[in-house]
Amino acid sequence: MLAVPADNDIVGFFLYLSDVTADLGPTKLVSDTVRGPLLPDRTHLMPADHPEMYAAEEAATGSAGSLLAYRSTTYHRGSGIIAPRGVRLTLGFAYGRPSPWTGYQAFPRLGEEPGLRKAVVAATPRQRALLGFPPPGDPYWTPDTLAAIARRYPGFNPADYASP
Repeated sequence: MLAVPADNDIVGFFLYLSDVTADLGPTKLVSDTVRGPLLPDRTHLMPADHPEMYAAEEAATGSAGSLLAYRSTTYHRGSGIIAPRGVRLTLGFAYGRPSPWTGYQAFPRLGEEPGLRKAVVAATPRQRALLGFPPPGDPYWTPDTLAAIARRYPGFNPADYASP
């Protein structure tokens, strides 16, 4: 995701096609209440930098046929299969409001690359819209998303998107 997700932009799902036990690489999640109201400047949190998040994560285990649902703002990550034998088969899908900045485009996967970060900061709102950023005045732009975008892209001017 190029822009940071707003609450309820996307609801993601994993349908378990096989049993997912603690040793078969369950998804690990951190409650939004632990995360707090603002998103970090990065989507990938390293254990050394955010030990509190890793300490608070819970494994989403379940039997075949279980459905895991999570919001786009929920920290989640995959974990490794540590069982000597076994598989984890899941089907991932998501529902969200139609908006180009929520992903499934070519650029969102590059949102943390240094070159793209520089380009986002240097671009005008109209140029950012070509990359999939919501335009000024869109309901996406809240004090929380403005603050999070400013942290993700140092030098970004939130005033370009603040409500009049």
